Amino acid sequence: NARGGEESGQVAEGEGGRGAKKMAAATLRQADVEELETKLNTHPEDSAIQRKLLACLRALKTRRPDLVARAGLPLLAGGGRGLGKSEVWDVREQVYLACLELHMWDHAEGQLDQLQAKFPKSVRVKGLQGMMSEAKGGASGVSKADATKHYEAALGVYKEVLEEDPANAFALKRKVCCMRGLGSPEALATAVGYLNEYLELYPTDVESWRELSEAYLEQGHVEAAKFALEECLMLSPVNYINHTMLADTLYTLGDHATARKYYAQSLELNNTPTNARAALGMVLCTTAINGKRGATQEEKTNNGALFEVGKTALVESYEHLPPNNAGKEVVKLARRWLKMA
Repeated sequence: NARGGEESGQVAEGEGGRGAKKMAAATLRQADVEELETKLNTHPEDSAIQRKLLACLRALKTRRPDLVARAGLPLLAGGGRGLGKSEVWDVREQVYLACLELHMWDHAEGQLDQLQAKFPKSVRVKGLQGMMSEAKGGASGVSKADATKHYEAALGVYKEVLEEDPANAFALKRKVCCMRGLGSPEALATAVGYLNEYLELYPTDVESWRELSEAYLEQGHVEAAKFALEECLMLSPVNYINHTMLADTLYTLGDHATARKYYAQSLELNNTPTNARAALGMVLCTTAINGKRGATQEEKTNNGALFEVGKTALVESYEHLPPNNAGKEVVKLARRWLKMA
């Protein structure tokens, strides 16, 4: 959210900011959002419920633009009753971003006008302006020519931001998003270049390393993707998804033995039905290794044990499918395939 003074281009923290911090420090759960949503359905004009719901969504970083618009637009239209002097601007930005996602352009422009009037020199608000053009470029039904114009307009805004602040992380990352949005192979190559420039400045950004790996894979540069995923793993070693993605890349490169290790670690970190991808990878790796010539009896024994681990986890994942005819048929097919593996 935008915070700080006009001269620094951010909203100054006041009682609203302290209130949001208290709520963030409290033990909030997703169930709190559901409870407040139920209350909002019953009392749609209750400003106290609207404020609590918006603060809860901010604290939990929950992506529910529909709820933000339902609670935020009437709250702001009513003068933002109960909001602190700083919190009102946090809410305006929150509502603005939700309206962009919902393609409610008129409401989004109204919130942006308020932010620009309050913070005319704000670098952050300038970045939010760029997001308007970017969102319009990515909207469904927009022609390729119009989308290109919108993305170019957004890039122009981000360029202005970077002229004032060359290390602005927000603008650097939005440039990548614009190029990804354009969708051409040339734009993808440019996005990769922008990502590498960003990571030279911010080398501990795990999500950007993962984004870089995905971009490399789209280009067919599997070795480069492997390097990016190794960086992800070093920065976030307890995230099972990083282990699975690296294992997928190693499997693609034909390094089944090393891929098997990372699939095993992924299952160690998350051996639940939600990790079917690693279970399947384990089955595929052990099957490939078992089919190679020259394996010792010990290697075959260990490989067989790991095959059973993957098989059990995969069957359990499929058994959690809805108990309808389609779900039962998938379980049968999975069992049949595993018998042949």
